[in-house]
Amino acid sequence: MSNQQPYGGAQYQHPQYPQYQQSQYPPRFQGPPQQQFGWGPPQFGGPPPPKKKSKAWILIPLGLGLLVIIGLWTVGVVNKANRHDDYADPQPTWTYTPEPQPTEDPSSDPTTAPPKPTAPQPTRTTPPPPRRPTDYEVVSRDAFYRTGVQTSVGCRMPSASAPNIGTASNFNRALKACLDRAWPRQVRTGRDVFRPPNLVTMNGSGTSPCGGGPARSFYCGSNQTIYIDGLSDVRSYAKYRQSYNRVYLKVTMADTMAHEYGHHLQKLTGILDANHDMRYEAPTRAGELEMTRRLELQATCLAAVFEGANRNTLPMTGQYKQQWIWLSNNSGDEYDTERSHGSKYVQPYWMNRAFNSRNVASCNTFTATPDKVR
Repeated sequence: MSNQQPYGGAQYQHPQYPQYQQSQYPPRFQGPPQQQFGWGPPQFGGPPPPKKKSKAWILIPLGLGLLVIIGLWTVGVVNKANRHDDYADPQPTWTYTPEPQPTEDPSSDPTTAPPKPTAPQPTRTTPPPPRRPTDYEVVSRDAFYRTGVQTSVGCRMPSASAPNIGTASNFNRALKACLDRAWPRQVRTGRDVFRPPNLVTMNGSGTSPCGGGPARSFYCGSNQTIYIDGLSDVRSYAKYRQSYNRVYLKVTMADTMAHEYGHHLQKLTGILDANHDMRYEAPTRAGELEMTRRLELQATCLAAVFEGANRNTLPMTGQYKQQWIWLSNNSGDEYDTERSHGSKYVQPYWMNRAFNSRNVASCNTFTATPDKVR
């Protein structure tokens, strides 16, 4: 039986402004060259003629005045045509809409070429975390299934089984020590961390973080502890007087320990927690029970892998082997109150194939057809 803890589980190139310059003022107007006024050369050859009163003196002032007027009028016309500005006039200004200021010094030489734009640098982004496997991928494709055949650790069965609670406790500790040596390699090869489970041999009903109930063996994932119903084993030993019955008790005690250890392996590999989620999400009670049977049949199968790997030293011979065969053919949840562990028709299928192959791959109950987990 397995009780699972609840899961809860760019750069921008600035615009180049036009280089505005002051108007090229025209040079000051130079008036026409002054005319040379004067008298002509003296006249020779004979006496001068008699002087006549000349009226030219009247024309000279008039001519000079007329020239002055004409000169002033000409200067005015030319200045107007050239829009001549006196230095006393205000200097022209340029108005434009301000733009973002360039990064260069405004006083720098306008003929200097702008800096070349640099190539944009790629942005480093953190890659997303890898996708987590789904619950079904965990239970059906975990690397644990690819860890191959288990090798023997030379495990030997204690001679006494359960004449009393102390002896039963010693038997359970010795068998757990064998399991602690048998499974680490395959758990670590499957890229998981191996930790041995805790063990409690109960002298009556027991309680755990997973709850309590009638005396029976179970595994609690919350504290990774195997709870063995030692009191029932002691009572069975007292009832079984024949030797073959006591051998059968030893077989069931070893198989129970190895089965509950299988649940611990499911916890270490994540299969137990993923199955818990799948059972919770099952749409019907029948679907939930099927997922429970797949889990329990796998634990039974893993127990048989261990027993098959150590068949020569346990030893799996004689009366012990006969009682193990009888157990595999007569175990089933028909004898229980609920169909949660697999019927007597499918128990032998999983136990025998695991015992003979000693390979974890033979225990992938989650990819089996429904008839193999009924």
